[in-house]
Amino acid sequence: NAVLAVAVVIFLYMEVGPAAFAGWSFMVVIGGPCQYIVGKKIVSATRKYLGASDVRVKFITELIQGIRVTKMYSWEYPLMDKVGIYRDEEAKRLMIRVKYMALMTMMNIAT
Repeated sequence: NAVLAVAVVIFLYMEVGPAAFAGWSFMVVIGGPCQYIVGKKIVSATRKYLGASDVRVKFITELIQGIRVTKMYSWEYPLMDKVGIYRDEEAKRLMIRVKYMALMTMMNIAT
């Protein structure tokens, strides 16, 4: 991969001259650390999303196991509202993760 990068810089130098080194140095100095930071954010967002998903799945599992009690006391609607809250939190976490993934994809395409 490093050989390919050097070959690209050489070919760019042949086409555009010294500006190729400016573009390459910008990519290395700015692009590398930015991708690292966004990558860390993606990992963090993924962990938070999975945590929210686990909470929702655990709640629904408990709800299904206690379905008789739920039906007996007519708790369907309040519990459905709570499931909706968990889903909203999970969707919010997923959207944060998707935004970071889109940013990383854009940076990969641009560099």
